[in-house]
Amino acid sequence: MTDSTMTAPTPDEPEVDAADAPLDERGSLTAEFVKKVREQIDSGEDEAVRQLTAELKAADVADLIEQLGEEQAKAFVAIVGSDLPSATLSELEDAARDVVIA
Repeated sequence: MTDSTMTAPTPDEPEVDAADAPLDERGSLTAEFVKKVREQIDSGEDEAVRQLTAELKAADVADLIEQLGEEQAKAFVAIVGSDLPSATLSELEDAARDVVIA
């Protein structure tokens, strides 16, 4: 007997592994997630960066920017462009904000 309520993930809705989750149980960005974003930025995988970060709240995006190096932070902001949550700048520390808006 099969359960008719269970469906296989579609290509548009990949199965999410806990290791791929951007936030840990405390609500902080995981080191694995930050590493994955860094790798995608360095590889020029702009669409992957946008998809990875699309659902993050402004405070989480600010935290991510602060964890990236200066060049990666600039690249990240250029990649997400107008999709950057508007409240992100107000969530950034002054030094990180200066890097992003320079």
